[in-house]
Amino acid sequence: MSSTSISTYASSNSLNYYHSSSSKSLSNYKSEQINKKTSIEDFEFIKELGQGSYGKVILGIHKETGKKYAIKIIDKFIIDKLEKTHEIFIERDMLTKILNHPNIIKFNYAFQNKKKIFFIEELYLNGSLQNLIERNKIISEKLIKFYLGEILNVLSYFEEKKIAHRDIKPDNILLDDNDHLKFIDFATATKINSIYNLKQRKFIPRENDNCELLGTLEYCSPEMLKGKIKNDKSCDIWSFGIILYQFYHNYTPFKGKNDIETKNNILNNDIKFKDNLNENVKDLIIKCLNKNDSERIGLNSINDIKNHVYFKDFDFDNLFNKNVPSIYDDEMLLDGKNILSLDYVSESEDDFDDYDEDNKIIIIDDYF
Repeated sequence: MSSTSISTYASSNSLNYYHSSSSKSLSNYKSEQINKKTSIEDFEFIKELGQGSYGKVILGIHKETGKKYAIKIIDKFIIDKLEKTHEIFIERDMLTKILNHPNIIKFNYAFQNKKKIFFIEELYLNGSLQNLIERNKIISEKLIKFYLGEILNVLSYFEEKKIAHRDIKPDNILLDDNDHLKFIDFATATKINSIYNLKQRKFIPRENDNCELLGTLEYCSPEMLKGKIKNDKSCDIWSFGIILYQFYHNYTPFKGKNDIETKNNILNNDIKFKDNLNENVKDLIIKCLNKNDSERIGLNSINDIKNHVYFKDFDFDNLFNKNVPSIYDDEMLLDGKNILSLDYVSESEDDFDDYDEDNKIIIIDDYF
């Protein structure tokens, strides 16, 4: 099931690897050590992994080390035409200067030629949280709580750094090789109550509560739709509440037949729950999806969500170093009822077609 995207770069069919970029300041950021100066010519392109509004992602291998990466290829003409250059800098700053967390994907290299920008990023082929939810009609309580715990740990980290992601959704959360969560797509992230000034290349305080429409509609908060946000963190808490609901229902709570109906549902409709849903789950969903953002749980502190009775006796410490619980528990396996969703159809991965670039590869610093 696709999610309707508002921003041009993010959709459920978008590249499942995030935007990032580089400037001269990036030369000091080294998450990968290779003896000689690395260029795009040091990578072999294997096959295409996805398409998006700005370009595509391919599977690449570093010729010297044999290590596999996701190589995102972005069309300069498109980002210039859509006036999205600032998003490139936002992602660069977020992933190379501000954020460093085990549940956030790592950035490795950036290159360019006259027409394209290339981002070399961690590669994970276990799919996204959205894929997992779509494939499985029922997910074990232990796994749901574990993944919600990892998401909340990231939100606590954002809170510490005074950051809001503003496009949290299962499509923007990948599963790594050990099935832990990895947040991606920081192009619309922001420092709390700030805007990015492209000329100054930094975040500056926002003068009022006005905001542009960002993110993905099904996960958008009422205040985002109204264009008035008092605290950007409220958007991330709302998105967390949508994911919490989705885990237990296999669909989002406000999705309509079209964007107009979805928007109306978000602004005006009450939440409808399935029968026999645990009351603690209901209570936390209601508090996260409070349409009055100033009264939404977690706005003062993410710990208010962690301390909710739903997470009673749950240990949030060092989740990334723990084994991820099974998607099925013993009772589910014995019951055997509709564990897999018949509605899920996996996406094919066509081999990467001929790649032809006539222009000389140059380091990305020269572009900015």
